Amino acid sequence: MRLTDADRARDLAQELVELLVTYEEKLKTWEAVAPAVAGLREAVGEALAEAGELICDTDRRTVPAKRTRVH
Repeated sequence: MRLTDADRARDLAQELVELLVTYEEKLKTWEAVAPAVAGLREAVGEALAEAGELICDTDRRTVPAKRTRVH
């Protein structure tokens, strides 16, 4: 089965999140000792947020919305 572009983008975003979460945690620790690391940690956090949005947006487009019954 061939992956669609959206599937591939989601997979890459998930891999990026897994990689960056560990890196961000280490940067938080280093930031306590070297405040100059704050900018780098913030950039990593922004990349995580963007990757998370991509994953959520892709999932919303590929998973049908649940329908609620109206009485």
